[in-house]
Amino acid sequence: MGYIDWLGWAAALLTLVTFSMKTMIPLSAIAIASNIAFISYGALAEIYPVVALHSTLLPFNFIRLLQMRRLVASARIAAASGCPSTCPKSIMKLRPATYLVRSRFSRPTRAARLRRFAKVRPGSTA
Repeated sequence: MGYIDWLGWAAALLTLVTFSMKTMIPLSAIAIASNIAFISYGALAEIYPVVALHSTLLPFNFIRLLQMRRLVASARIAAASGCPSTCPKSIMKLRPATYLVRSRFSRPTRAARLRRFAKVRPGSTA
């Protein structure tokens, strides 16, 4: 077994490791390393479909990594400044109404959310 085969096995192992990740930033970083390893393996072994596939996946993984880093940074800023008045829209899209919850582990009932909505709705009689 030559070094090209070892490179292929290392790339496969990196792909396997990505499936064991629980958070997005390490997953994207390992996926990028896996893509680079598979591109190298495919080029050296002259397996062009592998090169094409992982060359296509590499920019997607890189973009997702950048997006997650920006989201984490904006979440830290929002947490430090006190959400929801300065909460970025990207965070509010993730979990709408979680900033309304008083307790960390309880969620307001549907009726409570409707009462709150009726109080702030323009033209309501409540």
